[in-house]
Amino acid sequence: RTLRTGVEFLRSNVADESNTLDWAHDGADEHLENPPDDFFFFANLMPAHFPYEPPEGYADEEPLDTRPFHLTLRDEPVTDEEHARHWENYEGAARYLNDELPKLIDRVDWDALFVISDHGEMFGEHGFRGHEYGIWPELVHVPAVALGSAVPDGDIDGVTSILDVHETILDLAGI
Repeated sequence: RTLRTGVEFLRSNVADESNTLDWAHDGADEHLENPPDDFFFFANLMPAHFPYEPPEGYADEEPLDTRPFHLTLRDEPVTDEEHARHWENYEGAARYLNDELPKLIDRVDWDALFVISDHGEMFGEHGFRGHEYGIWPELVHVPAVALGSAVPDGDIDGVTSILDVHETILDLAGI
């Protein structure tokens, strides 16, 4: 039932091509009203991914259609305008997520919720742009937050891995 609910949620919101979380709010109304006891929800939120197109009001720069990877590989140096267009739109998308994600999180009484980034992004550090370049700190030191009634209180200052999240979810599910 959980997988079916997730597929129905995705299908009902596929038409939303915007780089916002509107699809999640719209779909949440129906699916979170009476969720199954074993409800599992996974979402890969894309506003802070290339092409870095934050919603209106979060950046003044027109998005640049050149992929960061291509800026790294080309012979000409990155111009100040290209850098600004990528950076300011990325920063705007991050601000949007910072503003909007708590509104979505607060709609549910979570047993466990993990909000993590799958990778960082380079904006000229070490001569690279994008996220295709190994294990630089800018790529692997990412935010991670766990909350909910089944999550113990406290902070972890040590090194953790995204794999720790998978193990924790399985533990919480009794698997």
